Amino acid sequence: MRRDKTGPVAAEETRDGPNEEAVMLQVARFMFQSFARPEEQAWRHAIDYSTTLDEPSRMLRAISETVQAMRAARVSVFRFANPACPRCARQVTPHERQFMACISCARRGEFDKAERHATLLCEGNGTGMMLAALALFPELPGARAGALH
Repeated sequence: MRRDKTGPVAAEETRDGPNEEAVMLQVARFMFQSFARPEEQAWRHAIDYSTTLDEPSRMLRAISETVQAMRAARVSVFRFANPACPRCARQVTPHERQFMACISCARRGEFDKAERHATLLCEGNGTGMMLAALALFPELPGARAGALH
């Protein structure tokens, strides 16, 4: 994702198409949508969209588990952009930005930072399930060695 004064922009594309973080965010949005409007069965779109990622089944599971863990701990509404609206999906909400920062930190091996993001996303409630879900993501090349606790 491109970072500027307002933070990441989800719709950024390279010459080869959407970047990995943008795809991951879109998969997460479909998962969020599947809980917000279950009749739309947006989880099916999450599966389809995840096939463009490296290790699609692993990434889909990690995203799904992280979303579910956050939902279990969080009390208030999580604001996300409508994944079916191209114009809406170009914007990243503050909640989405925090969610993606949490995943990025975990993938880079910055577990202390990932835990801080998880604490905010879970609104101070237990983060154990979310940290376990974050450990399912593949680490990025060059990530610091370690494990989420």
